Amino acid sequence: MASMTKRKPNRTQNKSCANIGSAYRYGGNCAGLNPEYRPPPSPLPMKILLRWFLAVLALGLVVRRACAASEAEDIAAVTAADNERVAAILAGDAERLGALLSDDLRYAHSSGHIDTKATALAATASHRTVHERHEYLERKFTEVAPGVVLMTGRVIFHERSGGQPQVLDLNFLAVWRNEGGHWRFLAWQSCKNPMESK
Repeated sequence: MASMTKRKPNRTQNKSCANIGSAYRYGGNCAGLNPEYRPPPSPLPMKILLRWFLAVLALGLVVRRACAASEAEDIAAVTAADNERVAAILAGDAERLGALLSDDLRYAHSSGHIDTKATALAATASHRTVHERHEYLERKFTEVAPGVVLMTGRVIFHERSGGQPQVLDLNFLAVWRNEGGHWRFLAWQSCKNPMESK
């Protein structure tokens, strides 16, 4: 009877597929079953992820501080420009005032009358109305977009018109716009406060 030859086990195949159970967890592939199989990339080490997170956080803080500093500078510049505007009105200096007004000015009085830059400067130069004092009870500046600042609040105008004194107690909304590096007075809208009952 012919002797039976024992078949040697394929150790390479057994080794490559020794952990078929693990291979199936990655889509059922094993190096011995699918030569093109590549194991999934290992996740990034936690230290690298933490460094990236801290770098992004630090960059965000730097940008935020820079924006806050820029906004503070704009508010300071607009405050100074508005102080100069009031000083020019009280002095009745149309030329000085004109340097602060936008060519697109729309000035809506509490009476409903609308002035442009040209008519506002003409009225200032005529001295028909003498402004004696502007008293801000409230004045707040808010930068709503790059180069655009809203000014809101309450003001009392002490003035003389036709020789007669008058006092106007107004709530207002004004707009300042940066035009070529200079802050210009763009718009004004006001309404009279109701008289307080005694």
